Amino acid sequence: LILNGRDEKRLQETRDACSSPERHLLWPQTLEQVADLQASFTELLARHQVHVDNFVHCAGTLKILPLRSIDVGNALDVLNTNFTSAFVLMNALVKKKVNENKLKAVVFVSSIASQFGAKGFSIYSASKGALDALMKSLAVELAPTVRVNSVLPGAIKTEMTKDIFAKPEDIALMNPYNEVPILVL
Repeated sequence: LILNGRDEKRLQETRDACSSPERHLLWPQTLEQVADLQASFTELLARHQVHVDNFVHCAGTLKILPLRSIDVGNALDVLNTNFTSAFVLMNALVKKKVNENKLKAVVFVSSIASQFGAKGFSIYSASKGALDALMKSLAVELAPTVRVNSVLPGAIKTEMTKDIFAKPEDIALMNPYNEVPILVL
């Protein structure tokens, strides 16, 4: 496994919880800054002489703001983390000189928000919608060698969403049509 995240301490805890933790690599890297992302990732693969057979992009950031309050910097942070980083990493993984045609399966973790609008979710929903569109195109482009899918969970209480779950009115924002069950772990 190559474990990615912003918090190296939490990455280490995750690796330690795995069987054979010494076999797993840590790649502490924020996905908001995409300019050097591909170079950092390809350098990691080359340095450790590893290839990626299966790729799960489970990154997400959420800023609930009405359109009038969103500045370009906030929008780009969300788009880069939720969508552009997936594109950049996939771009590297399909290059023969980087990954030697080893990639076989891809899963993007999107969101049901890509299918339904909600107040304050415009950029988040757009970023996950872009991820779903990327999945559909790559599923066709890379078939039959690489299988590409998205999963679209509903609202899940995580570290990112815990403050939202603290207020009933905010929970309603995350589930505006009462069509998607909310999972609280």
